[in-house]
Amino acid sequence: MKELNPEIKSKKFVKAVGALDFGKNGTPLLTSKNVKKVDKYVKKYSSYAANSGDDFVRKYFEEHKGDTSKASIITKIILINTIDSTNLKQQLGKDYYKLMADRIIEAKLEKQIAIGNPIDKKTFKKIASWSVKKKGKKVNMNLFIFLSKYITRTNELSYGRNDYSIMDGVVRDNIHYLRNKDNESYVPAKGELAEYRDNYDYAGYCKKINEILENLPGVTRNMLDHFVWFVFKEEAVNDK
Repeated sequence: MKELNPEIKSKKFVKAVGALDFGKNGTPLLTSKNVKKVDKYVKKYSSYAANSGDDFVRKYFEEHKGDTSKASIITKIILINTIDSTNLKQQLGKDYYKLMADRIIEAKLEKQIAIGNPIDKKTFKKIASWSVKKKGKKVNMNLFIFLSKYITRTNELSYGRNDYSIMDGVVRDNIHYLRNKDNESYVPAKGELAEYRDNYDYAGYCKKINEILENLPGVTRNMLDHFVWFVFKEEAVNDK
């Protein structure tokens, strides 16, 4: 990834959220002050936070707290696939929601999510690792990103907790660019998050995010997610 242009990027950010502290590479510094300011903006104006906070979505998750019926799990899968654009249908086919629901139910995942237990590798891989036929060829797929979103959204929206973190391409490919005000890095090295994904180590990934949060007083996993997404995804900026 090329370095961000500090002049262009800073103008957009200042217009969107007010003055932020920037690093030498033109990226907003990873500080509690910056994260909280961006989080406030994202929650108020951005479609990213608005999707998961949509009244219908939130109400459904709240009303089906603890509901492990197949109908409920399928609905949550469809909602998350829609609001987070995880493209499960393209990956698993038209019955994606039934196939994924069966694995989630078999693993008794809801009980773990409800109390915020770390999801062990074996359980996570059993749900996220797939081998399907496409055009007559066997294709192996790792649905780590979708499952991280399902777990995080359910934990947050159904149970009001913040025990897990989402991994997506924006976080995985960009978080290593962030620095604090002393130009120090306490974020994963380039390629490190991809290793968690490749090894189905979701618990390890969440632990690594927690290590970052230890350096950011008052910042939650959700707030950090908003910050990284906003900084590195230009269409997040409301430039009107």
